[in-house]
Amino acid sequence: MNEYDLIIVGARIAGATLAALLGDAGYRVLLVDRVRFPAPTLSTHFFRGAGLLSVLGRLTLLDRVLALGAPPLVCQYIYANGSSHASSEPPQAPGEVGYCLSVRRITLNHLLLQRACAAPTVDVAEDTRVTGLLWDAGRVVGVRLATAQASYTTRARLVIGADGRHSLVARAVNAPLEAADPALRAMYYCYMRDFRQLAGRWGAEFSRRGDEVAYVFPSDDGVTCVALSINVRSLRG
Repeated sequence: MNEYDLIIVGARIAGATLAALLGDAGYRVLLVDRVRFPAPTLSTHFFRGAGLLSVLGRLTLLDRVLALGAPPLVCQYIYANGSSHASSEPPQAPGEVGYCLSVRRITLNHLLLQRACAAPTVDVAEDTRVTGLLWDAGRVVGVRLATAQASYTTRARLVIGADGRHSLVARAVNAPLEAADPALRAMYYCYMRDFRQLAGRWGAEFSRRGDEVAYVFPSDDGVTCVALSINVRSLRG
């Protein structure tokens, strides 16, 4: 039975980033996920310079993301009230980086996982399910794991749940609900190739007409994410 400083359950953007940072600091980390990467997930595609891009810079990953074809979004185009003509504005919260990016999660998650694996003190267990937590005197001291071949236990000084909205870790420890809001909007998106960008600088596009909002995010690998956000009340008959 291996022992670690930390076990992180969930190896997507939050878990993999945390594992990379902790590994760089010399902590022994086990990063666990029930899927094998690369794998897509439903999530945002738009990242601001002052937010995630600053973290990617800290992890020395920003150049690798750009090399995958994600253009720096140095402005944003706004279509107001259904207009066919756009106004140009500065990018949202560009920070010191100076631009925003749109990156598909299948790309970004895999890149972050590879970065975590680069730390010599980080181990990764893909295709591995957490079936429960280990307890000792009322304290979590590890996890129960299962693969297609075997079940086993692993101990750690700290277990971190980065396993999303329906977190097994949160349920197991009866974590209190800090805040909750009802679902108000639905989002539909797809990827398109050869989608024509507005002449001039690369930028995200936002179009609002009434209560509907459309988004156009030039992304990695030559694809563009086109999305539509609508109020869920319009879905109810």
